[in-house]
Amino acid sequence: MVKVLYIAGPVIVLLMLSRFLTGTTRRERLAVILGWLFPGLGHIYLGERRRGLFLGGLIVGTFLAGLVLAHFRCISPFDRHPIWAVAHFFGGLLSLGTWGATQSLHIEADYATYQVGCLYVGIATLLNILVIIDAFDHAEARPDLGPAGAAS
Repeated sequence: MVKVLYIAGPVIVLLMLSRFLTGTTRRERLAVILGWLFPGLGHIYLGERRRGLFLGGLIVGTFLAGLVLAHFRCISPFDRHPIWAVAHFFGGLLSLGTWGATQSLHIEADYATYQVGCLYVGIATLLNILVIIDAFDHAEARPDLGPAGAAS
């Protein structure tokens, strides 16, 4: 069963990627990619500045709160928490930058707030999936508007 998942997982991802690249407009793709790179950026690209700043601010705030609670030691896709790497992937540059900046930190003790901090960071990055979907939905719903033409 595990071998099937090792094969089926990448195949499904490639099929979804193919559909995304061929079945969407440039505007939709850019909104999704920018939203993945940094929370809220997809909305800002669509001209929805307030919405992008609000949603991005919520995600970044939750992410930072989690980092503080976990003493900046909860982002480590290969060493400490490989399963959380799935969630952290959706944080884009936020997760990647944090991982680069904190990879030299090691867990020295089991802090009372460590697990809660890990959960906050995971929730923030997973919440970004919904924000990315929302950006895609807004790009799809108003294809006639360019980045500067969308209402805020």
